[in-house]
Amino acid sequence: MEYDNLAATALGLDGSVWGTVGPMAGIRIKEMLNIPQVLKIRAIVPLGYPAVHPKSTFRREVDEISHKETYDLTKFRTGREIQEFINTKAMKGLNNFRLL
Repeated sequence: MEYDNLAATALGLDGSVWGTVGPMAGIRIKEMLNIPQVLKIRAIVPLGYPAVHPKSTFRREVDEISHKETYDLTKFRTGREIQEFINTKAMKGLNNFRLL
């Protein structure tokens, strides 16, 4: 299922996986789509072209966060530093979101 989402994204599509379909929702979905009731719906993947493309999130370069052969202590971040990163750079543009 994960690869299907990657392929869809590569084609400019967006969507989400509904991994759990409750029994009542399953009955109604089967009626709407003319699916025989004896079949089970395991997941639903609605896809479409997004009306709005979200702004790219801030990402650090791979060299800034990866370690080669040994752990590089210069890349260590305290919980406070991580919280500050999330609250400023990583979540910039998302309204009303702050990590407590």
